[in-house]
Amino acid sequence: MHLSIIARALIACLIISMNSYASPTNKETLLAAWEAMQPLNEEVASFQKTNNGYLIKFNTIPFEGEVSVLNIDIEEEYYERELPITHVGVVQLNFPNEFESIKEKYNRNYYQWSKHSLFYLNADTKQWMNSDDYQKLSAEHYKKLEDTALTQILKRYSGEVFFFTALLFLLVNLLQWRAIKALKKAQDITP
Repeated sequence: MHLSIIARALIACLIISMNSYASPTNKETLLAAWEAMQPLNEEVASFQKTNNGYLIKFNTIPFEGEVSVLNIDIEEEYYERELPITHVGVVQLNFPNEFESIKEKYNRNYYQWSKHSLFYLNADTKQWMNSDDYQKLSAEHYKKLEDTALTQILKRYSGEVFFFTALLFLLVNLLQWRAIKALKKAQDITP
């Protein structure tokens, strides 16, 4: 009987640990990825976790103080089906009130920092990627795509396609000019 309870407990622990590994879409993994990114961000001079939030000091924004997490949002990603991205997540912070005027004045620097609060879940690696890594993955993927059959034909015969398109344009204009000339002649003949 005791062995059965222990076996059930072990199986339950195994299932729980497998679910947390198989599903990295929870907010804790996103927050951990965001926390790991902050010291690497060029805009951040110092970053330290506290009991209530984080102490942050910027290099290019005149702010040093404590911020807290306002919201962590994770959504399924629907628009990009070529890449192995399944979810998009963002960490939103609660800044002190005086930061609003600083943010307006240094909005470009704030944007450079805040774009690293957006993460993409890579289904292949089961890891959150920052926006820079996502752009690299996207660029590498689209460079590898082969041209369609039509694009290959157009590239191979671009000179001929241009020549025949120009010839067709001239032919249509010539036929149109002759039709207009015939209509004018017919109008002149009728009283």
